[in-house]
Amino acid sequence: MIILLIQLAIENYRSIKDPIILSLLASKDPLHKLYLRNSASLSILPTSLIIGTNGAGKSNVFKAVKYLQSILQRGIEEIKVYPHFSSKVSEPTRIDLQFTLDNKRFVYGVDLVKNEVKNEFLYVYEGEKETILYLKENNAYKYDASLKTVFSDAINKMGKEKLLLPLLCDYTDHPLIRKVYEFLTKNIIVIMSEADDEATIYQQALSDFKQLGVEEEVNSYLNDIDIGIKAFINKDNDIYVSYNYGEININEESRGVQKLFTLLVIINKVLKEGKVLLFDEFEKHMHQAFIKYFINLFNDPLINPNNAQLLFSAHNTTLLDLRVFRRDQIWLMDKDLKSMSTVCYSLYEIEDVLDNENIELGYLLGKYGATYEFKHGGVVKNEEE
Repeated sequence: MIILLIQLAIENYRSIKDPIILSLLASKDPLHKLYLRNSASLSILPTSLIIGTNGAGKSNVFKAVKYLQSILQRGIEEIKVYPHFSSKVSEPTRIDLQFTLDNKRFVYGVDLVKNEVKNEFLYVYEGEKETILYLKENNAYKYDASLKTVFSDAINKMGKEKLLLPLLCDYTDHPLIRKVYEFLTKNIIVIMSEADDEATIYQQALSDFKQLGVEEEVNSYLNDIDIGIKAFINKDNDIYVSYNYGEININEESRGVQKLFTLLVIINKVLKEGKVLLFDEFEKHMHQAFIKYFINLFNDPLINPNNAQLLFSAHNTTLLDLRVFRRDQIWLMDKDLKSMSTVCYSLYEIEDVLDNENIELGYLLGKYGATYEFKHGGVVKNEEE
């Protein structure tokens, strides 16, 4: 079964006021056609990079998905919202995701205000045919006949602050509903750049390495990463880094080695299980060569036959390379200084970007926006006229 993320749409969440759409749907860009994955008669990309200025809102993309997951997974008593500071109280936060499942396209989304789910919807598309699996608009409901037997029980348990999707999972074994819920809550892994998240994923990687029997799988990647590490070893319920001259407990190693180990464990799992990895500041503590290697693991259909996907943000401009990415895989993010809101667009939307263009240089020179320029010894925002 192929499950692929098609796009994220976010509106009125933190720095994001007007809707932004991050799409993994392939354009007509002729570059790297071998990257493309096919599902539900769509061509979909395995990786995307978000790059842009500090404070533009890159992290808020990942926070929005993690926020949606948190309210789907917890039995919420109240809904807290984080709208753009200039929004009216009545303006909802909207988050929706499109994805493929069972060779069909699905759209799941919510409109939220404080302590209330204004709208919630789950649509499925087969070709051009749209079917409403369910739709909540304020206090009115529509639902497909296949859900009729469970919907009345679920609605009786509804409060204005409740989401339908987890409730329907409680009251039905409907396989489609469960698959959608599992995709949204478990198949999408969101990792933030905060210290707490870094510590958590490092500890989880240590646990997985010890318990899941992945030592051989993880160490196989070291054949391509020639930095003197022979292997990571699980010994005496602890993990050691093996070198030609001896072994060092991984907790005594550098942050870079710990991050490398963490990424190898996580990426091995994501590739093996065909998950979607959303990673904020993916390159943090890591050399650019490692990051490009990891990106290529996802882009290569032979290494990634289970169609895992990677959407990540970065500051490292050396990743802006059309030998690694297609133009529609690169997303530029900026903040409009007049409205103080996030804007987002892909490199493919910019005219006359050549197939062999040095896009790192073009970006640094301000050709595509979403960067800074130096003037009179200082740094100022580069804004297109």
